[in-house]
Amino acid sequence: MCPARIQLDRCDIITVKADVCVCSIHRSRNMKVFPLSKHILKNAGATVQTELDKKYSNSAEFRMGQVEMTEAGNLKHFQKLLFICLKSYVEGNEKFLLQSLIECLELAALDKHSSVAVPALGTGGLNYPPVEVAKATIEAVALHNLQYGEKTSIEKVNIVLLDSDIELIKTYLRMCVAGSTNLNEPDRTEPGSQKDGPGLSQSSPPNLRSTTATNSRQQSTPPQVMKSNKSVVRPSGFWNFLSSIFSYTYCAGLFQFKVQPTFDGRFLGLKLQPEIDIFFLLPFLPDSCKDFFENLKRQRS
Repeated sequence: MCPARIQLDRCDIITVKADVCVCSIHRSRNMKVFPLSKHILKNAGATVQTELDKKYSNSAEFRMGQVEMTEAGNLKHFQKLLFICLKSYVEGNEKFLLQSLIECLELAALDKHSSVAVPALGTGGLNYPPVEVAKATIEAVALHNLQYGEKTSIEKVNIVLLDSDIELIKTYLRMCVAGSTNLNEPDRTEPGSQKDGPGLSQSSPPNLRSTTATNSRQQSTPPQVMKSNKSVVRPSGFWNFLSSIFSYTYCAGLFQFKVQPTFDGRFLGLKLQPEIDIFFLLPFLPDSCKDFFENLKRQRS
């Protein structure tokens, strides 16, 4: 089975056909607080809220980044719902978001699900920066693939955006065209560059966390930094030549890109960076973004 790939969609998340749907939730567990969880509650029915309340009858609040799984209620397109407790953005919260997304993918894989729908978590009233949300989502899929490889049951992660998520749509388009999640240092996409992000080894997957996911973490801690004294060695000329060519596949309204996540030094010493397949159909592009996308491609080609 191939590692998970990413599909970008622009629609109401409850219309997506996926085994698992991810959603943010307030620390009070009240699904009526956040717009997305309220929308899920309205369509899934009260049984989802009841299931959450029964698990925590002592009225304890959720911790930042806590993940909880429930049945999908009346949402027939889904089998399970995964809730992530988020709070208003402060610097560093993106690390909790990354860890929580990794856990969501782990839980889905342990239950042998093949597809997961993820919305633009935190970009509404919680004010998460679009670039941090996009990076965390792509990195979570990359790290899941590194840890499980072809053994994962997850084949596709649907990143589901709304018409109002214009800045996030543009952020994903920039990353697709740049071939990297680092939009501040374009040279980092060149494997031979001194600015290049650290590589990752297929034979030595990162020690992300316990390989056995639990439905509720005991501690809210961001991902741990791996330290190594190994040096990163890459051939320069050939890879620099390849990375200087912007290429993507387009067929019958389908765009396909390979994007290299940048892990900001967390896995220094491992030799190979992964690439994530990201694709979308032409209807994903709002009319207001079509010229923007064409300009990006012209600049890169």
